[in-house]
Amino acid sequence: MNSSYKKIHEKIVIALATGCGLGFAPKAPGTFGSLAGIPLGLWLLQQSITEQFLVLAILTAIAIWVIHQVESIWQTHDDKKIVIDEIVGQAIALCGSDGSPKQIFIAFLLFRFFDILKPGPIGLLDRKLKSAAGTLLDDILAGVAAACVLALIQKIF
Repeated sequence: MNSSYKKIHEKIVIALATGCGLGFAPKAPGTFGSLAGIPLGLWLLQQSITEQFLVLAILTAIAIWVIHQVESIWQTHDDKKIVIDEIVGQAIALCGSDGSPKQIFIAFLLFRFFDILKPGPIGLLDRKLKSAAGTLLDDILAGVAAACVLALIQKIF
């Protein structure tokens, strides 16, 4: 790979991994990344369940590749500047909502709760999988947990 191609490649994957620079926020980069996942999640709500799964499968594959590239460049694992995982996880969390402002807010809070505290299997994935997939999968599971809790809240209230 020639030098100029390598530099362009690095800039593109870093931009994707950091949510177009949101990951460079000096405080709470994961929160900023999660905010970037809201428009994606709202768009997904407009799609059929089949299309949601297809888009999320494609995004998962892309995110794993991007994370792997950036972790190789930076020689690190699960760097806080990498927020593509929060973007995908937050989008998943919103798939359990009706798209109302109240539910968007609750989905956001639930995702941040599960992403930060990493209870149960979320934390286990985070500790055991030291790879690009591990960087992403704990956030996917946090998004699924948030969507499930939000769906339960909708049923109860």
